[in-house]
Amino acid sequence: MRDVEVDTHHCRQIAWSWRVERLQADADLRERGKEDVAAALFLIFGHPGSVLSPNPVPTLRYVWTTQRETPGAIIDSPYMPGVVRSLVVRAGPAGLGAWHREQRDLLADFRRAFGHEPPEPVRAVAIFVDNDQTGQPVEAYFGSAEVTCAVKQ
Repeated sequence: MRDVEVDTHHCRQIAWSWRVERLQADADLRERGKEDVAAALFLIFGHPGSVLSPNPVPTLRYVWTTQRETPGAIIDSPYMPGVVRSLVVRAGPAGLGAWHREQRDLLADFRRAFGHEPPEPVRAVAIFVDNDQTGQPVEAYFGSAEVTCAVKQ
C-alpha cells in the first residue's frame, strides 16, 4: 500500500499494467468463503486507518478474476458490503501470460460503483494478489501505474 493524494475531479484517469499467469479455479467474488482474485488494484477514498484500527472508507477495487464474472460488473464485497466494491476489468483465462495495459476513469467508476461523488480524495493505493480463501495457487505481476491530471484553471 502507498499513501497518495489524488483529487478525482482533476485527476480522473488511471492507467496500469498487469500480467496474470494463473487464476484460482474456485474463486467467486460473491461468496464469502471463495472471495479471491488473481490481481487487484485498490483505490481507497479517505484515510484507511491502520491494521489495528482500520477505518472503513469507500474502496474501489479493479480486479482480474475468474470467468464467473463479466468485465464491467460491479460486485459488493461479502466481507465489507457497502465499503469495498470490485469492478471486474478482466475475467477468465483469456490473455493469461501476457502484459495488459488498462486505463479507467476513476471518477466515473466511483460514481457507478457507489452511486454518489467520492467523499474524499484517494488517500491510498494498493496492489493485491489474493488466495487466502480458496488456497489455490495464483500468480500475478504488476507494472507501473499512473494517474493523469487535467490542468487546474
